[in-house]
Amino acid sequence: MSFDLQLSTTWHDASRRKLEAARACQERDLEALIDLTNTFISYRGRKGIQTSDNTRAYYEIAIRDWVNHCWPDPEASPDVPLLRATRDDVERYLALIQRQGGHLGNSQDKPLLPGSAAAYLAGIRTFYKALVWAAALKESPAHEVRTPSDPRPRHERRPALPLEEYRRLVDLIDKTDAVGRRNLLILRLMGDQGLRISEVVHLKTSDIDRSAGLIHIRNGKGGKSRTIPLTTATAKALTSWLRDRPLHAVATEDALLVNVGKKVKLERRGRAMHANTVRLQLEKLYKQAGVSERYRGAHVLRHTAGTRLYRNTRDLYRVAQILGHSDVNTSSIYAKMDIDGLKEAIASLDQDDID
Repeated sequence: MSFDLQLSTTWHDASRRKLEAARACQERDLEALIDLTNTFISYRGRKGIQTSDNTRAYYEIAIRDWVNHCWPDPEASPDVPLLRATRDDVERYLALIQRQGGHLGNSQDKPLLPGSAAAYLAGIRTFYKALVWAAALKESPAHEVRTPSDPRPRHERRPALPLEEYRRLVDLIDKTDAVGRRNLLILRLMGDQGLRISEVVHLKTSDIDRSAGLIHIRNGKGGKSRTIPLTTATAKALTSWLRDRPLHAVATEDALLVNVGKKVKLERRGRAMHANTVRLQLEKLYKQAGVSERYRGAHVLRHTAGTRLYRNTRDLYRVAQILGHSDVNTSSIYAKMDIDGLKEAIASLDQDDID
């Protein structure tokens, strides 16, 4: 999803904004409501126009799910009118999705984790903040709603992939074809360099300085940039992929990673990879390698890189620089993720030879 302010002139005029917001709620105009929310995020959100496409996409999922919950049949009257929803309505909805499972990558027979429920609530809160901004409402029914806190320590919610499993993923890849060589580079960029998935898909060929062995990340979280050295393994994977890339990328495409392979739709071949495509490629690799669901996911690889960096340097400031953390305290989670280091600490007790 990409949002363009130029398309949202509907919401510039305050008097028109109120009428249009009320109409959209009364007519179940989802696209208009999502457009209103995006405009509000860009004008009044904490990060403004720097709000990531991923955040906007998650909010859109939450808003659609909430509207479908309140108004399941477009041809009938709503069960819960959007402009008359109460705190109780929002809390009942959250209890329901936590019990039955939600839309954000969860099957309907699995309970929704507290962190995912919080993501839904964040989307609904922003939606109602936008309606208050439009003067369609005086106050938000979601303002004081809270989701249950996750009892698990933060470092256990998204654990790092164990090193032996990361090695198995790397070894599993077929490095004899372009798809494999590209996927190996994706693994290295995330598991060695610690890039976020959004940073990976926004990389351009011009962001790589091969002679200096550097990679420039220009679209980091919050619009921040950083430059980091390439590992030897990443540089090798990059060289292999760059030999393939000219044979597959369309002439006008400057993205480093492009869609390749016979299974890709013809109109998408040679075009920049989308984050969802990267996730699908990683999920296939995880399944082939027999990685347990606990360790699957794109962000797990970033945690893997962070844990490896800390384990090899014991320097949280370096970890913060490489991963792009503005606060070194954020990087301290990787010290807690160092399970191998904990095992060594426990094993050291055996040296006391106390039976």
